[in-house]
Amino acid sequence: MKFGNRNIYNIVSFSRVFTITQHQCLRYCDRCVEYDTKTYGEPYWHRVHQLPGVFFCPIHNMSTTMSTFNLSDLYNNYYVVTPLPDKTTQLFESNVSVRLLRFAKDTTWLLQHGNELGSSEHTTELYDNWLRVKKYRDHTGKLNHRRLKAAGSGWAAKAA
Repeated sequence: MKFGNRNIYNIVSFSRVFTITQHQCLRYCDRCVEYDTKTYGEPYWHRVHQLPGVFFCPIHNMSTTMSTFNLSDLYNNYYVVTPLPDKTTQLFESNVSVRLLRFAKDTTWLLQHGNELGSSEHTTELYDNWLRVKKYRDHTGKLNHRRLKAAGSGWAAKAA
């Protein structure tokens, strides 16, 4: 994943999920903007807020806000974080919010500590072994989507 290999999404069968949840615009957290401005004199774009599937700030436990800056324009332009007076935030049901916040926190951990897991060549093997041990993948290698989804619902309940 670190070097642009999206194969891990296919391994856990999330490839369709991440194309759907890819953000179209840069995102920010209002509290991060306030903190960054107070601490550093100006806000900056936090990388975790831009990742596919991340809709919550893992530091402040609140929904992020979508800016008006389109991700496709980033190759040619630099944009300063400017909080919007009319914010576009997404509202989620509480059980979905719990899972999305947990995902944001897990993603943050991976960004900060992912290299401790070893080289990226072994990531596929690690996930595959984990899926087999937890019986989410059968002896032929087929992923049991229902079982994995049901387990995800259980994790969300434990996190609450």
